[in-house]
Parts: sequence; structure tokens; C-alpha cells
Amino acid sequence: MQNQTISVIGLGKLGLCLAASFAKRGIDVVGVDVLPEVIDELNQGRTLLREPGLSELLAEIGGKRLKATLSHPAAIEQRTSPASWSTPRAMMMGTSRTNTY
Repeated sequence: MQNQTISVIGLGKLGLCLAASFAKRGIDVVGVDVLPEVIDELNQGRTLLREPGLSELLAEIGGKRLKATLSHPAAIEQRTSPASWSTPRAMMMGTSRTNTY
């Protein structure tokens, strides 16, 4: 059986947890985000997001089963592409519960 690859567009709190869950189950994931610092961290197996077990999981799969990119065309090549929308950055880092756009 050919290895399945999907893409997840948007690597905020929801999208990253979704992408990591797929990768944990053996599915290769191409994750797309617009923030270069998020891409760099994920490809090194790290994140600043606070979610139980996420840091440990990314240390295992980041840059391997889960590869992050700024390139939307790389993601669109996959047959399945769930998308998630922006969570205000302050909320992702656990510093605020108000929308700060």
C-alpha cells in the first residue's frame, strides 16, 4: 500500500494539533502556514504552542512525518487538504483570552 500524504493549511492551535495527530498515525503531512518562524520551529520539531503532549510529539515527528512549508502549491498537490483559520497569536501562546487583531 502506498503511503498516504495529506496537507493541513493553517498551523495554529487547531491545525497543528490536527496535523500532528495525522502524522502520529503514520500519515505524511505537509503543513502550510504564513509565518516563517512557525515553519522553522516545526521543521526542527519544536513549537511555542501550549498543548499537552504536543511538544513531545513534535520532537518525534517534526521535520519527518510532519513537514511545514510556506508554499501553498506544495499543499495543494495532495488529495486531502483540511484547512483551519487563524487563532489570534496571543491566545495561541496562552497570554490572552481576548481577540487582538
